[in-house]
Amino acid sequence: MTMNKQQIVSAIQECMNFQAATNALVNPEWKTAGYAWKRAMWVEAAELTDLVGYKWWKDLNKAPDKKQILLEVVDIFHFLLSHTLVFRRYSATDLYHGYQWALKHSRVSEKEQQLQMIEEFVFNCLYDGEIVLHTSFFQMMNSLDIKIEDLLKYYIGKNALNKFRQDNGYKAGTYRKQWNFLGNQVEDNVVLEHIIENGTVFNFDSVYNQLSTMYNQ
Repeated sequence: MTMNKQQIVSAIQECMNFQAATNALVNPEWKTAGYAWKRAMWVEAAELTDLVGYKWWKDLNKAPDKKQILLEVVDIFHFLLSHTLVFRRYSATDLYHGYQWALKHSRVSEKEQQLQMIEEFVFNCLYDGEIVLHTSFFQMMNSLDIKIEDLLKYYIGKNALNKFRQDNGYKAGTYRKQWNFLGNQVEDNVVLEHIIENGTVFNFDSVYNQLSTMYNQ
């Protein structure tokens, strides 16, 4: 489903509200804790680079896992939103305008260009590129052929998973990240993907409840 401006801005604001609530579960004083949000972003971007495929000594012709790439971009989005909320420099509308600018100044790319866009985003994380950090993120996203609708949908799903992890012992180290799912041992991200892609009703509560049912089985 294609979203209009109002729907996108509203969804981004909802994501910002979710992110604030999730961070508060981890640490009620998260806004003043001095967390290195940009460091978290470039570390996740390094993992994204590996998923896209940069190792010339391996099979570069292997098709990348697009869903895992999307989930990695969603992980970066969590930290981007957190950084935004701490420094209060941008609103949901500002992020939307950054997205629109990126659409006009980037395009779906081949692998090498995608890797370069990731590196540009990392550069902005490392060298305080505040003005272009959001647009750089959306340019990177667009080069990977990720739609804003999918980013927001998977963000809400991943936020439900993060909340579920915290509620089930993630911080204490008792949470089981490997689940028995359809006869196989898989990571919880794989279960989340199944829920998002196969659910007929999609919202935070429905995802959380399905995770709870599957985890307890």
